[in-house]
Parts: sequence; structure tokens; C-alpha cells
Amino acid sequence: MKSVLPITFLLCSLLSAAQAVEFKQTDSFLVNSNEVQEAELWISTFQLETYGELKDNLFFAANKAELNGIAHKDVWGISLKGVQVGGDCKEDVRLLTQDTIKFKGSIAGNTIAIANAIQLNKQASIQGDAIFVGENIVSKGAVGGDLSCYGMSVNVGGKISGNLHISSSNITLMPGIEIMGDLTYTSTKDLRLGDQVILHGKLTKSLTPVKKTDFFQAQLKRFSTQLYFLLAASLVAIPLLGFFPLFCGMSVTAIQRYRSRCFFVGLICFFALPLISVMLIFSIIGTPLGLVTMGIFLIALYAGKIMVALTLGTHLLHVKQFNSFWQLLSTTTVGLIVLYLLFSLPIIGITLWLFVSFTGLGGVLGYLFQTQRQWLYPSQRGSSSKETSLQDESTISKTTTTTDENKQE
Repeated sequence: MKSVLPITFLLCSLLSAAQAVEFKQTDSFLVNSNEVQEAELWISTFQLETYGELKDNLFFAANKAELNGIAHKDVWGISLKGVQVGGDCKEDVRLLTQDTIKFKGSIAGNTIAIANAIQLNKQASIQGDAIFVGENIVSKGAVGGDLSCYGMSVNVGGKISGNLHISSSNITLMPGIEIMGDLTYTSTKDLRLGDQVILHGKLTKSLTPVKKTDFFQAQLKRFSTQLYFLLAASLVAIPLLGFFPLFCGMSVTAIQRYRSRCFFVGLICFFALPLISVMLIFSIIGTPLGLVTMGIFLIALYAGKIMVALTLGTHLLHVKQFNSFWQLLSTTTVGLIVLYLLFSLPIIGITLWLFVSFTGLGGVLGYLFQTQRQWLYPSQRGSSSKETSLQDESTISKTTTTTDENKQE
């Protein structure tokens, strides 16, 4: 697989002067049981497996990940098809996946896990605080601090040394569970403790979630918020399209022709750039560069959604060439209206927002940081031929050329 992520590599390399950082982008990454990784790892891979020792922090984006070795520092990861933690993690763990997270080992620090399903096995343990967010949560192991669970179905057992907070419509406390602190829950049903449930603190029921009768009002408020964001994006689109038509044309062309690659690059940068910015800011020497990096990230993230809206509007209205700026603006507005209507939906809104943000961010950064753009346009040769070809293929560039000719006449 010969795929390059120069944007992430460039930004990661900026930290190499201050500390050892090793960035890898490969099909699979394996750390054998007899291996020791001394440097901080930034990994983008399809399959991640670790059985050895990781001396420094681990940041990864993978299709599937298995962490069975020893991690002496923090672990941050995002995965599509699940994560399994079977080894020992000496500090904090932060994981995000759309599938299942399985904890089978031990974690000495705090833990945040966001997934469709989360499982803390009976032999597993978390010494610090733990926050689980998912549809189905099953916690059978020991938690040394506070445990907070937010999900549709929550099953908790084992020993909780701190407080236990549960927000769910279906709560089950397994026989033999011992809670050293207080138990606070949020549910539409009253929770009754069985004889085999040991609670040393007090039981408290917090405010009940939003009732079905209030759903319409909540949705109306959500729609009103998205309408405000729509108006703001429409105002930002006016100077963006007016002053930077070539930039918009390049970005839209990238999204149209290389959607999957833009999505993957945007996915990596969405999580990598904020982390890099914070690390640079706290390094004192790199504070100005960190602020600039964060600014570029925020601008590219916002502009990317406008570029996706323009792409969507072009497809919906079957526009092949723009004859005026107002036609360009109206097409973008149509795309923004459709996007923000979908963003207001309670279930798929956040998923669609992430997809649009990743794709738009990848398309914009691909233009901003690549003067040759070989990673995005591998079939074109020569910088001059690239510019000419892109201008011919970009409808926005055609509009700019036509407008200039009319002014000269």
C-alpha cells in the first residue's frame, strides 16, 4: 500500500526537535513480545497489535486494534472495528470506536471509552476513574475510582471503590456487586437493590431524562440552533467564495474525485492537529506555532463544511458551470440547507456531521499544504499542467475566468 499522509507527517515532524516522536503509516503494525518501543508512537494502520513494551505515549488510528503488551504512558486511539485491551496500561487510556471495546487487562490510570458496546471483563481492573459511553455496557471488573456509565443498557458488577453513576433506561446490578461510595442513577424506572447488592453509601435518583411529551420541544430547539449555524455559515461563505474562488474550486475537485482519501486524511488530522497544537503550546518555545496550527485547523474545519455543501449543491442542482457569483452562492446555500437539516436529526445528525467534517477537512488541508499535490492528483505531471488541468475541471475556476473576460470587454 503506497499511501502517504504528508500533512500529518509534516505536523508530527515539528515536534521531533523537542521530543522523540515516531510516525508510522502502514497496512499493519506489530510489536512483538520481545520488542521495546522507546519513542512516542503516532500510528495510522489497518491492523494494530502490540505484545511488547511501549515506553512512551501511543496515538493510533486503526481499523482494528489489540493492545496486549505493556504501555508505560498514555494511550489514545480511534478504531472502526473495535479495540481490545488485554495488557497492562500504566497511565490513562482514551478510546473511541463504532464497534466494541473489550477490557481484559489492567489500567493504572483513568479511562474514557466511547463505543457501541463496552465490556469490562471480570478479571480486568481499572485503578483510576472510568467513564463509559455506549449503547450496551457490561462492567464486571474492579474499578478503583468512580465509575460513570451512560448508555441504553447498563449492567454493572464487581467492586467499585468510588461512587457509581448510571444514566440508562435499563439498569441491572449484578449479584455480588460492592459499591464503596454512593450510587446515583438517572432513569425513567425506579431502581431496586437486591439482597446481594452491597452499597456502603446512599442511593439517589437524579432528574428523570426528557419525557416523550417534551421530545417535540427539544427537537424544535435543536432545529433552531442548527438554523443559527446555517445563517452563520452562509455569511462566511460569501467572502470565502468571492475572494478565494480558485481555492474553493481546488478543494471541491479534491472532494469530488478523491472522497475516500480526503475522509481518511481528515479523520487523522481531526484528532492529531488539536493534540499537536496543545503539545506545542505547552512546550513554551513552540507556543506561537501551536497557536497557528490550531488556527489553521479551525479555519480548515469550518471551510471544509462549506466546500462539502458546495459539492452537494452542485450534485443536487446538476450544475455543470457557474455563470455568476450569485449562482455559485445560491448553490452553496442549497447544500448548506440540506446539510444543516440533516445535522438537526437526533440519531444520524452527529454521524453525518463527523463524516462531513472529516471529508471537508481533508479536502481543504490537501490543497493548503501540498504545493505539488501529488498525493491528491497522482495522474498529473508538472506543476503548470496541474494548475491548467484543475482550472479546466473546476467549475468555480471557469466562473472566475468568465467574469474577468467580461470585465475586460
